[in-house]
Amino acid sequence: MAKKTSQGGKGHGCLKGCLTAIVVIVVLGFGISSFVSQDWNRSDETVLSSYQAPPEVAELAEQTGMSDKGKATLFRGEPVFLQGDAFKKKCLSKGFQGELAGGCMLAGPMSGPFGLPVAKMRVYILKIDDLEFVDHKYTTAAHEMLHIVYKRLDSKDRKRVDDLIEKEIAKRPDDKHIVARVEAMKRLKKNYQDELHSQFGTVYRDLLPELEDHYKEYFIDREKLLVIADREGATKRMRRQDELAQELTELNEKLTVMKGQIDAGNNDLVPQFNAMVSEYNTKAAEARQINSEMITFYKYIDPDYQPPQQQSQ
Repeated sequence: MAKKTSQGGKGHGCLKGCLTAIVVIVVLGFGISSFVSQDWNRSDETVLSSYQAPPEVAELAEQTGMSDKGKATLFRGEPVFLQGDAFKKKCLSKGFQGELAGGCMLAGPMSGPFGLPVAKMRVYILKIDDLEFVDHKYTTAAHEMLHIVYKRLDSKDRKRVDDLIEKEIAKRPDDKHIVARVEAMKRLKKNYQDELHSQFGTVYRDLLPELEDHYKEYFIDREKLLVIADREGATKRMRRQDELAQELTELNEKLTVMKGQIDAGNNDLVPQFNAMVSEYNTKAAEARQINSEMITFYKYIDPDYQPPQQQSQ
């Protein structure tokens, strides 16, 4: 009996120890989760007073017309400039599937409770000295800031913003750039409302009044940013690339149908077909020229970048 009592006491002690360990783990997990949440949800005033923005980061906020709320949102990501292989290693990780861009937002390390590492969202921006593309840092900073805005929205506000994004998309059915952005995000299984939220705020004018009011929370003068986007070498070329890709696809489909009709004996379509071929070739030549100009930019993002085969008719 004594032996059984001893074993029972030992088992009871183990049970208490296991329960204590479980409680510690749960409390620790809650503490880390709470710490991350508190860091992400710190007040704008706290962020602005505690984060000492490096001059090059402060300039991003000033030159793009950000409000204090916009600055605080950008500063939450503590932007870092990277070049070449360092940028590629951070933003184009092994197995990367997506589109080359001059910035990204990723989870980075920070110290949590008990000195344990926890994740913190960090913004990384490509550093370019080339005068043709140097201003891309401004549109990139605003674009990534608006991604942070979107990710911090609660469910009610996110639904409201998503509805506005959908209405803005519907308002622009002929905008090939928007069509391409939506298709690309769906293909990559990413949230296209999140992407279009950044796109509309960074490069588009004449928005729905309610959507413009939303952006006014983060920009005192959004026109300053739009002027930069108009002249900035990479952004305007990327928009034109998307437009041309859509236009060439549509023309190719029409030409395929028309050729079938001509082969079936409808020779009256030959002049129209030839004119359409000429239009296709003109647009294809423009696309090749822009793609050639963008190779330099893409190589800043990925030094090992190889251009895809060019389209021709």
